Parts: sequence; structure tokens; C-alpha cells
Amino acid sequence: MLETRRQDDVVALRRLDSAEFAFRAALGQGLTLEMAADLSLAEDPGFDVTTALRALLGEALLTGFTLAPEAPEEGDPR
Repeated sequence: MLETRRQDDVVALRRLDSAEFAFRAALGQGLTLEMAADLSLAEDPGFDVTTALRALLGEALLTGFTLAPEAPEEGDPR
């Protein structure tokens, strides 16, 4: 897979393997980190989610995130 990106007037092309592409595409579509990881690991069981997430952070490609509300513990009346 080929990733094409533009920042200002600079175009960057980068070859991605299928697992990394699945990870980035899933996050780009708004899926959760867990879902993106599951899709990537289905493509390649040896996929390193930590390294892929670190790469996204290093490339300043993450634009925002939300935290899911905490699930109440058993017996918690919330």
C-alpha cells in the first residue's frame, strides 16, 4: 500500500505493509484504537501496535482523541 500525504507544499509518499495500512485507515475512519489494533493484528499477528502508534505520534498525524466513559464496576449504582 502507498500512503500519500501533503504538508504545505511538500508531498510525501511512503510504502506501508497491509497491517500498518489497516491500522492507519481504521483510525482515520474514526474507529477506536482497540478496533484498529484488532484489524491490524488480523492482517499480521506480529504487528507491533506500540511502534505504529509511536510512529503516528512522531509524525504528528494524530489530531485528537476522546476517552470512553468508564464502565461502572459491578455493584456500582451509576
